Amino acid sequence: VNKVKEEKAALTTEVNKQQKLLEKCNRVSVLAVEEYEELHVNFELEKNLRKKAESFAQEMYIEQNKMKRQSQLLLQNSAPDQQLLKALDDNAKLTHTLEEERLQHQQKVKELEEQLENQALHKEVNRLKQQLELLEEDKKELELKCQNAEEKARDLKHSVDELQKRIQQSENPVPPPPPPPPPPLPPPPPPNPIRSLMSMIRKRSHSNTNVSKKEKPPQQEAGEEVTDLKRQAVEEMMDRIKKGVHLRPVNQSSRIKTKPETPKPSESAMKELKGILETLNKSTSSRSLRSLETDSSETELERVLRRRKVTTDQDSGGPTGILATSESKSLPVLGSGATAAQTAVNKKDLETEFSSKVPGSGPVSNQPKGDTGSKPTLQ
Repeated sequence: VNKVKEEKAALTTEVNKQQKLLEKCNRVSVLAVEEYEELHVNFELEKNLRKKAESFAQEMYIEQNKMKRQSQLLLQNSAPDQQLLKALDDNAKLTHTLEEERLQHQQKVKELEEQLENQALHKEVNRLKQQLELLEEDKKELELKCQNAEEKARDLKHSVDELQKRIQQSENPVPPPPPPPPPPLPPPPPPNPIRSLMSMIRKRSHSNTNVSKKEKPPQQEAGEEVTDLKRQAVEEMMDRIKKGVHLRPVNQSSRIKTKPETPKPSESAMKELKGILETLNKSTSSRSLRSLETDSSETELERVLRRRKVTTDQDSGGPTGILATSESKSLPVLGSGATAAQTAVNKKDLETEFSSKVPGSGPVSNQPKGDTGSKPTLQ
């Protein structure tokens, strides 16, 4: 930008100099034209005067000739002597020749003077014409230079303005245009009340299992006798698991395949909630039936543990009542653990047998017919 400004200043100074020189040339040309006009006027005046002098001389010459003739006529009329007449004739001839010579001399002198003047004027005029031509050429060149300088100055000014705009843009960048608004989100799917209720039921069932698991550790802080009994019970359970458990034959006709009814879209939410409550009640009843079935198929370990429990309940009035009560509290837990293990093994064996007998059928689900739109899996 500084270089451009310096170039612009140099061009402006050069343009000013050229303009001053052009003004001087114009003044000189004007003065030369004025001088030429004055000389031309003087020449015209002298030319007119010369013509007037020539006409006056001719008139005088004619009058002189008339006077001569008159004198001759007078002499002839007076009849003088012949010698006097000859003398007068000679005198008249000499005067005439003298006048002619004088006139010729004057004419020659005038012609020479005119020639000299004309030559000087022609020279001056030619010189002035040459100067005018040169000045006009210089004027044209200076005008072209001036136009080029003005165009360069305009271009430089335009470039300076563009550079200043760029500098301003670099110093103050234009903020980017705001991004277009995002497209509208798709409408959320309609909420399903059945799924929300099922998720709540599952959370409650998980919380109950966690609470039962958390309640177990405080029960393990009983006395040494209780720990011995637990160890014995665990060892017996491990032996049973290693050796295997004999299962009772199960009637497959008792198990009825239940097909889930497809919920009708016209049913209301209240009917669905009633169906869910009925399924929950039936699931609780099925659990109680299963617990009764497991009670009927008690093992020897459970019988022994139950006898010990009875004896401890009878001796609860003595000092060892606290330990007995703690043992009685811990025994159902052990019994429930043993029954759970046995039921798990029994269920696996039953599933394998059922899958081998009924091909293409998956694991049997304990879902009742009243379940509408919900499929809780109970294990």
